Order: sequence, then structure tokens, then C-alpha cells
Amino acid sequence: MSNPTHPPAHTLTPLIEQFKDRYGSFESEHYLRAERTAKVRLAEHAADNLEQQQLRRLIENERFTEAAHLIRRTYQRPENNLLTNWERQPLENAPDEQLVRTLYALLYGDEPFAIRFTNWVALLSQWRPNCWPAATFFLMLTDPQRQIFVKPTPSRAMLVHLRSESHWAIRPDAAVYSQVLELAKHLHEELRPLGARDMIDVQSFLWMLQPEHERAWIFQSNPKYYDLPGALAAFRKFFWLVRQHDADLRIGDTVYLWEAGRDAGILAVATITSEPEMINGAELDRRFHRDPSRFKNTQQRVTFRIDRVLAQRLPRTELLAHPQLSKLSILQQPRGTNFNVSEQEAVAIEGMLAALPDAPKGGLMTDDSAAPPLEPLFPQEWEELTPIRDFVQVLEVRDYSASELHQAAGDLVAALTVEEFVDRLRWLRVLHRLDEDRYAVPDYARGDPRTVLCIMVLGLLIPCESGYLAPILTDIAAQQERLPRAGGWDRQQLRHWYRAAELVAAEQESEAAGTLDLQERSGNDRTTTIHNGLIAALGALRDGKRVPPVPAQAPLQQSAHLERCLAELAEELIIDPQVVRRVYRSLLAGRHVVLSGPPGTGKTELAQRLPKLLWREEATYGWVLNLEPDADPVQRIDLSFQGYATMLVTATEDWGVRDVVGGIGPQLDQDRRLSYSIQHGALTRAVLQHYAATQAGETLPPDGFTRCAYEEHGQRYRGVWLVIDEFTRAPVDAAFGSLLTTLSGGDRATLAVPMASGALSMVPLPPDFRIIGTLNSFDRHFLNQISEALKRRFDFIDVLPPSPQWYEREQSIATMRALRRMHANGFQQITADGKPQSYHWANLLSVTPDAQGYAILVGDAEAEAALTSLWRIFRVLRYFRQFGTAQLVALLTNLLTGHAIGMPWEEALDTALADVIADQLQVLTRDEQQVIEHFIALAGQGEPLVTKLQTMARVGRTNGRRAAMLCALRDAEIAYHGTSTLDPEGDQQLTVQQIERLFAPAEALSLPPSGEFLRRVRRLREG
Repeated sequence: MSNPTHPPAHTLTPLIEQFKDRYGSFESEHYLRAERTAKVRLAEHAADNLEQQQLRRLIENERFTEAAHLIRRTYQRPENNLLTNWERQPLENAPDEQLVRTLYALLYGDEPFAIRFTNWVALLSQWRPNCWPAATFFLMLTDPQRQIFVKPTPSRAMLVHLRSESHWAIRPDAAVYSQVLELAKHLHEELRPLGARDMIDVQSFLWMLQPEHERAWIFQSNPKYYDLPGALAAFRKFFWLVRQHDADLRIGDTVYLWEAGRDAGILAVATITSEPEMINGAELDRRFHRDPSRFKNTQQRVTFRIDRVLAQRLPRTELLAHPQLSKLSILQQPRGTNFNVSEQEAVAIEGMLAALPDAPKGGLMTDDSAAPPLEPLFPQEWEELTPIRDFVQVLEVRDYSASELHQAAGDLVAALTVEEFVDRLRWLRVLHRLDEDRYAVPDYARGDPRTVLCIMVLGLLIPCESGYLAPILTDIAAQQERLPRAGGWDRQQLRHWYRAAELVAAEQESEAAGTLDLQERSGNDRTTTIHNGLIAALGALRDGKRVPPVPAQAPLQQSAHLERCLAELAEELIIDPQVVRRVYRSLLAGRHVVLSGPPGTGKTELAQRLPKLLWREEATYGWVLNLEPDADPVQRIDLSFQGYATMLVTATEDWGVRDVVGGIGPQLDQDRRLSYSIQHGALTRAVLQHYAATQAGETLPPDGFTRCAYEEHGQRYRGVWLVIDEFTRAPVDAAFGSLLTTLSGGDRATLAVPMASGALSMVPLPPDFRIIGTLNSFDRHFLNQISEALKRRFDFIDVLPPSPQWYEREQSIATMRALRRMHANGFQQITADGKPQSYHWANLLSVTPDAQGYAILVGDAEAEAALTSLWRIFRVLRYFRQFGTAQLVALLTNLLTGHAIGMPWEEALDTALADVIADQLQVLTRDEQQVIEHFIALAGQGEPLVTKLQTMARVGRTNGRRAAMLCALRDAEIAYHGTSTLDPEGDQQLTVQQIERLFAPAEALSLPPSGEFLRRVRRLREG
């Protein structure tokens, strides 16, 4: 007897012959050159880039950017002929940390594969629901012996040709992947005689099945004559009349089932499984024909298999509103039964369908309406659930095989097979699958027996075609007609379970929303927490409470936590609070902002953090039902908004309108052929991410602009703001000049986005959307390139280095960041503990949180001398150049790292100054450079340094240079001491007191004599 999961030989043999005609065998030079060699080379690179230990080290050290680069470098190789640029987008758009952690879990994690695969798909499908190639790319390349790469068209064609009853899912699905993999493994065995080595060869074989042009059709039914919704509830297989296009219909073509009439629209998606032929319909679907006189037994029909039934139809009105679908033939000339759909129209329809849920059908569709009722899901012996609960509660705390559980259950198994028994325990939420044949009782199922019984009943799942549904949802929605059938499910049994769990009174006959006793229980153990989460989730559904939506047209709201924001920001950034208030004011006033200042002052970090901090809400949480049987019955979710996320882009000198708004741009297809398509610019992508169904801003929404929350790393944001780094590096007026009206805001501000048709789509600009730019103050002359009209759309606010009053706090924060960076880079000398974290270098240096930020504790005299010298030198350098905190962090990191690898403290400090800061002094005047030179060379000698500086400041030197140097010293004295008698235009000398206040000439520096830093400064001045 043949295995029903394996394709029949008569369907496989022609395909093998087709392969032999093309390539001969899997060992031929033609095949190797055309298919295998490039994929094997790609797999070798993937194995190197994604090696488990390497990725784990990067994750442990939080080097996510580096790890993400390795991942992306795999598919960016020239030999990659598997992923197109479009298919790479989910991988490109995924945040680095989330991409790295989720892919590592997929490839090397301990959870069941279905869970790992589902989590991976959930990440990628945020940007493209139909992401099969990206979801399976790394599986085959890192494990070509056991995993397969899935391209939707050839894989779907394979399922249709070789196992037509198989289900297909637009969004990647673990169960469907399992079907594809099962067939691929069988194909591998069948192809071994031709030299097939692994799944790379199987994938190449499958590629042949891809039709040159995948066809799609709309098949229409008339509700006057046929009950299509009723038939969809009963059948999986259909025989459909063919009156047009019979010569063009092919196996594997996609069919969208359409019901005409007042509420016309698409109800389901199907796949053709036979060529058109004269078929006798017999009595198969006569009961759904409302006019029996029109029914004829033998007519030309085509067979198709239902893939999806929609929870709600995709209506004709929405298709008419779509720019690519308004010309559908069924909309223009609706008379007929079969309508052709172009490839572009099919892509647009699939995009709209991907956003719609599947109908929660209760039963598997059957091919025979006259078939006897299916057996109940649960045996009659399970009328009481207490024996089931007691059975799992006395099991040892370990994992079990299915056969072990079946054998231990005794009378409980009744007539159930091993697989049926463990499945029903999973549906009752008292057993979790760990892998293919290992199971364990979840910890919450071992708690208070009465509470566990309630969890079993309230969390109960029953299978349906799209996964699982919870019967309790039917009661919460008060849909009293009937519980959806799931293989013969008996509603009376559920009523009895409700009463046994004391969820309804024994005398009650109804379990509608108003009669269910949804009461939380006291306690904080896992069982009570899960129970109360279920109660909270169901109560929210009963009361009609939803996850708070984003207001569609609300202006930017005032922050309720400004002072808290300032305090939190000060934990790691030393920025004048008054500057933050000015930025906050401008944003509230509807202005876009450009932050201007020297390098390293934290402008970019401020631009990215403020939108989150200022508008972050107090954390509020809720619970939602989880319809995955191998997970907790409920999931705790954050209902609050974390302010606004930011999208950071860096402007370049070649920026234009296409980079900001969008336009036609080049791209390479999978055959590395150049083509052109509409690509959205940075501003458009940021704005579109405020709306549903835009694939991370890459596409225009198919159903109009519906405001939605933006989700990132499991957190909800009100939207996405655009942060443009190095704002004026770009020809800003040319890039933004056409957006004057848009940037002015207002209730009706729109962004004109080009479409492939050549028309413009007017995208509404959310009233709470803002742009924040950053500008290096050394580049302020670039402002001359911006027109006055465009300048009026932005406020320009300076972000300067910390004033002297903040220097001690800045030093402690910079030291903490340097130690944190070393810890992240794997230096074993550095340890971390606590929250907020403290960092320690045993017996040498510690940074710990205190009321003022962080406190530095130095346990070594040489280390203290080096750090004190660094503070003094950095202070003097700031007299002449506005260095930011970032430069101080870089100096400290190099100093400490140098000592960690064996450098003496003096050498570590000297080389850190030479390598990090020396070349940045090139912009100073020669007099300013000479002051620094004298300070470094003569500090500690006292009078010689005083004499040198007084000589430099005397009358007779070049007036401009002398005045600039004295101005800098005067400003420094005022900043540190509040007053100064220096007159840059006068003829008095620098006094000894002034020099002592500014340079402390008698105090030595922890630097080697004639060191590298001094040499570099002299070379700057002499050059």
C-alpha cells in the first residue's frame, strides 16, 4: 500500500524526465554551472558568517550591529541568485538586535522548531507578509542536508502537482513548511539515482516547476442561484463551471472566489487542481444551488482546492478605490463566470488579502456532503475533566514521549491513538510539545487544582483550518446559534465543563457573556497569574475594550513627564536642560528642528531619544488570548505608547527629491538584470509607517490611510519621526524645496508620492509628525545654501559642550561609558552588576550610580594620576575648541584599553591623546596650538610655563592671532571663574594669577617627556 503523504509515481516521473532532458543528471557540468556551484559557494559563506559560537559571542557582548552585518553580508554576495532585492527587504528593514536574536534562535535555539519559525516569520512579516524566501533562506544555506529554501511559486506548484490536498499559506507557516519539507525529503530519495546530494539539488529540481507566468483568475457566483458562503463552510474541493477561458486554465493557477450582488467581493482563495473537462457533478453540491432547474449534472468544469476563506469579504468598493485594481475586468464588465487577472493585479490583490484574517471555521472542509458526521473531538469518557487534570498533576517533572504518556494514562486514553491523546491534552492547555516527540506539563498546570480546571476550560482550543480557535470567544461574543463544528464537537460537553469548573450556576442553560462568572483570584503564583490573565483578557473582550488606537488627526500632545524626561536624559547625556526645553517648545509649536553644535555633543543621540522620552506614557499592561497550544494560554502585552520611534538617515552631497520623497530608481532582479521601479524616499517611508499595511513604509496602503501604532522590539509607538544626520551635507533646497507647503503642516498637509502609473498619491501628513536634523557647527556656512523660505520651516537650536559646572558629572558619565564599551567588547577585566549597572575593574577603577549620576572610585595612584592629567588636558583643549563628551569617551576608552593590554599609564595616556585628538587641533590658529604645546611640554615646571605664555601674549605679535588666543582665554576664565580682566585688544600682559587659574603651571602631567602627543602638536604648528 502506498504512503498517502508521498506523491504518486505517475505524477513524479514526468517531472524527473523533464529534469533529465534539461540537465541529464545532478552531476553534469551543465547542471553544476547553471544551478549548484553558486548555491554551494553561498552556503559555505553562510556557514562562515553564521557560525554558532561566533554569533553567540557577538550577542553576549551586545555587538548587534556587527552581527547583523555578517547576516546581511551573506545574501549581499554576488553569487546569491536566490533572493531578489525585493525579497531581501524584510531582512534589510529588521532592527539589528531583533534580527540577530531571532535568527540565532531559529538556527540554534532550544525551543520547538514551529515556535522558532513562527517567531522568525513574525519579525519578517512586519515588512512583507509574503516573505517565504527570506524566512527560509538561511535554513537551507546553514543546513542543506535537512532544510529547504521555499520560493512561493515553485513550492506551491509542487504541492499542487504532487500532493494536491496540501494547504498553502501566503504568509509563511510552520505547518505548511513541514509539508514542503516532507515532500522535499521524499524527492531527495527519489532523485538520489540521478546524483542528488542534498536539499540544494532538490530546490533546483523544484525550480523547474515554476510556471513562466503564474496565472490568476476571478470565478464569480450569483447569490440568486448559488450559496457560496454555505458551500465554503462545507467543502474544501469544488467543481466549478467553466464558460470562458477554458483553453487558458492550468493546474496551479490561483482563483479568487467572488460573490456578485449588492455586497460583491472576494470571499476565498483557491488553487486549480485539474484541467477543464466534462464532469458529472452528481449530487455533490446540489443543496447549495438555490435554483435546481439551472443545475445540470454533466458540464465543463474545473476542479480547485480552497486555500483560504476570509473572515470578511474583500469588497468591490475597496477594489474600485485601489489605483491598480479599479480596471479589473470583473469591475468593468461583470457579466460572466471566469475573469482573467493580470500579474500586477494579482500582486495588488494578494497585498490586500494579506492584511485580512482567515475565517475561524470550526470544521475541516469535506469533499462529500453526504459523509457521516465526524467523531467528537473528545471521547465520552472525558465528560469530567478532573481525572485529566489529576493525571497530569501527578506526573514527574520531566519531559515525556507521546507513547510514555499514552501508556501511563490507562483508561483515560479510551479509543484515542497516541497522537490524538497528546493533542487533546495540548488543546486543554495541560501539555506542551517540546519537539517532534517530547512533551512536558507546563508549570502552571501543577498549581491549585480548582484554578487549573478553570484554565483548562477557559483556555480550551479546538482545531480549525487556519490553526486553532477558542470556544470561549464564541460565548464572549454572545453568538448563541451554535459553536463552530470542529470534527464533530459537542456543545453540550462544553456546557457541562463550564458548570464543573463553577463558571456558571448548575441550573443555568446558557453560557452567554452575561452569565459566565469571570472572577479573578488572589495570589501571585504562576497558576493564579495565568488564570487571572485569562479572566482579564476575556473580561476586556466582554466589555468591548480594545488596545488603545492612535488618534488619527490629533496634534502633538504636551508631555506629562518633562521633568522626569530631563532627569532620565541626564543619566547619560550632559546637555543643558534649557536647550531641551527649547527643543520641546519648538516641536509642540508645530516646528521642525535642526540641532546645531560641535561634533560629539550628543546631537544625534538627543534627536533619537527625545521623541521617545518626552511622549512616553506610564506603563499599562493588558492580556490577550494566545491561540498557540504549546504556549501560555494568555500573553501579557504593553498597552501604553513609548512616545515616537525615530528613523535615522544620513544626508549626503548627492541627495535629491528621490532620496527624500521617492521616484524611479534602479534595482537588480534575481538574474542580476537591471530594472527600474518606484522607490520611496526617507521622508515618505517615515510618514507611511504611521499607517496600516504599508510594509514598513515601502508600499502605499491598498485600503486607504488608516492610522495605526508603530511596533518595534515589542513596544508600541505613536508613530515614526525622521532624524536627518548631517542635515546640510545635502543640497537641502533641491531635495526639500518642493515640500514647503507640506512642511508647514496644518490640518490638510499632504505629501505627493509618485506611483508606478505616473500619477501622484497624496499621503496625509500626520499633524504629530516631525523632522529633526543635526548640523555640525563647523558646517554652518552651508546654511547659505538653504532658501529663506525653507529656513522658516525649521528652528535652529545650538547644542554645545557642557559648561564647567557639569564637568565632574561629565567625567563620571564618560568613564562609565568607556568601561561599558570595554565590557561589551569582551575585556574580562571589566565586570558589571546592578541596575542601573555599575562597572568594576578590580582594585583599579569602579563607576557606581549615585544621586548625582555616577561616582568614580580609583584604587590605584598611577591610574588616578593619569585620569587627573586627562581631565586637565581636556579642559585646556576646550579653551580653544568645543569638544563634546563623545571625544572624552573616546579618549578614556583608548586610555583604559591601552593599560588593559599592557601599556604603562603614561604611554597609554600619551598615545590616546595623539591618536584620538591631535589631528582635531589642526583647525586652531598657530598661537592656540603653541599655547597647548607649551602647556604639555612645561606643565609642572611653574615659572618657565608662565614666562612662555606671558611672552606669547605681549604686544607686538600678530594682532589677529593674538586677539583670537586671548579671546579664548578670556572666555575660559569667565566660564570657570565668572569674571576676567583680560582685554584682547589691550596691551596688558597675562598675569601670573590668571595663568595659574587657567593652567596650574606647577602641577605636572602624567605624560612621558617629548611624547607622541607633543610631537604631533609641534608638527601641526610647524606644518
